[in-house]
Amino acid sequence: MIISRLYSALIITVVLLSGCSKSTTIKSNNNSSYDLKEFNVQQYNNNGKKEFELTSQSAYIEPNNQTAKANKTILIFYQDNIPSYKINSDKSTIINNGDNINFTGNVIFKSINNGDIDVRGRSIEWDKKKFNAIVKGNIVAIVNDSLIKSSEAIYNHKKDQIKFINIQEYSYKNRNTLINIISNHVIWDGSLNRLVFTSTTKPVITKIKLFN
Repeated sequence: MIISRLYSALIITVVLLSGCSKSTTIKSNNNSSYDLKEFNVQQYNNNGKKEFELTSQSAYIEPNNQTAKANKTILIFYQDNIPSYKINSDKSTIINNGDNINFTGNVIFKSINNGDIDVRGRSIEWDKKKFNAIVKGNIVAIVNDSLIKSSEAIYNHKKDQIKFINIQEYSYKNRNTLINIISNHVIWDGSLNRLVFTSTTKPVITKIKLFN
């Protein structure tokens, strides 16, 4: 654990929130809360591998309820200590030692290594116990050359999968071909680099248009 430039009173607050956090500017309020600059949170699994790292330009910490509210947040997920995906948002709320994190405002979920996955919605809720980041609200996603619109998307960090639920539109288009697929759900498997279509109420339907 590395904690830099922290007063002893704040170290207790930071330890309650995460395994590591730092700040260069600290302001104490009368109600025992703190304003921080350059806020940083890192979380590791039981094997010592980094699960994610969250950074923010500023944060407001409330030690009594173990909550931190941060601005201009970036969260990076790691697979085997290698950055895999990241979340950008205007605001975030870190709850109960980082077990839950809520992201709001210009929310973007993107892949880091290839840049071919871009998921946008109204909000994202991270649940550490379930290893899930749930993207909510009019989802518009680009996966490679595919366009996906859905009501919800769930990223499972342990499985390295993104499940798009209640598909409203799916299309793939290249220079000569347009493919539309009708299904209930679409699963992006990051380990296999492929999309899987499933349907519970009706068969999966594929429509292909060829252009000269």
